[in-house]
Amino acid sequence: MKNLLFLLLLCCSAYLNAQNKTASPKPVEVCDLSLQFSNKQEQELFYGFAAGDKIVFSFSENVGAMLAEVEITELPGNVKYKEVNTAAVKEKTIEVSKSAVYRFRFRSDTKKDRTIKVQIKRVPQTEKTRAFVTAVKWVEKFDTVY
Repeated sequence: MKNLLFLLLLCCSAYLNAQNKTASPKPVEVCDLSLQFSNKQEQELFYGFAAGDKIVFSFSENVGAMLAEVEITELPGNVKYKEVNTAAVKEKTIEVSKSAVYRFRFRSDTKKDRTIKVQIKRVPQTEKTRAFVTAVKWVEKFDTVY
């Protein structure tokens, strides 16, 4: 009887441990911004993501007017997502295959002033990459050739 109880306890413990390991990590907020546009303006945001991350991207136009272009590019030039003439994108998920910097570009083609709400989250592949820093720092290196 004690062996059966011990075996049952061991199985339950292993099951609960497996459940905790397979549960997907919670999303980490990268940004929650309001961007203002005026007179055919373009704005860009740059963030870094770790290999295995999932980017969850949402944006909406406050007055429901269209934005000419929304584009997400893995630098140096691999376009991952592009939407033309849209007023909103609801939780678009993009898989990150390698650690890279991503550019989020928004373009307005009207002369009207407008405000959009942008929300970007990342779902880390493991808890180890949860603390990954998404800030991008530009460093200019000068190369002299004689």
